[in-house]
Amino acid sequence: MHPFASQWNLDSELYPLVGDLLEGREVVLDVGCGDGTLARYLARRGHQVLGIDREPEVLPSDSEGTHFELADASNLPFGFDSFDAAVAVSSLHHNARPGLVLGEMRRVLKPGGVVVVVGQALDRTPADMARTARDVARARWMARGKTRWDPGAPVVEPTMGWSETKALLGEYLEGVSWERVGSHRYVAVWHLA
Repeated sequence: MHPFASQWNLDSELYPLVGDLLEGREVVLDVGCGDGTLARYLARRGHQVLGIDREPEVLPSDSEGTHFELADASNLPFGFDSFDAAVAVSSLHHNARPGLVLGEMRRVLKPGGVVVVVGQALDRTPADMARTARDVARARWMARGKTRWDPGAPVVEPTMGWSETKALLGEYLEGVSWERVGSHRYVAVWHLA
């Protein structure tokens, strides 16, 4: 059974994958943490997680392995070499200057650290729309037997298309691996040498 069967949406469907990508990383920054669901999940997997969000009304209380702070992702209040990993799930497109956010995530990494971004993009081409139609059908299938969950976070629609998003990630995280996954999301992973 999926660990988020009782709190399922297109983001929580990918939390186990995010956890696997962060394996072996002790201190993790969760950018745009919202209500802290991902941070608490990662803490249960053994990580120390600092979650930041710019919306004070969504920030949860600290719990074992987690700490939450009000902060702007485009101007992180942390020094160089602060985190083993930085993750952003469906939050990059909430920022007016996503390139700055990527640069800040990269800046706070320790050597050997990893950036993981899960996000959405706008359909601009017929091929994008066809892929989205398949994603919607797959999402309905994946949701069977699960309880649909709305965390109540602000909803912001993406403004950049898939190719624009991929280019932005490549510009700020040279050598990033990028894959569109079947939940109308992409997963990007970048390692700092």
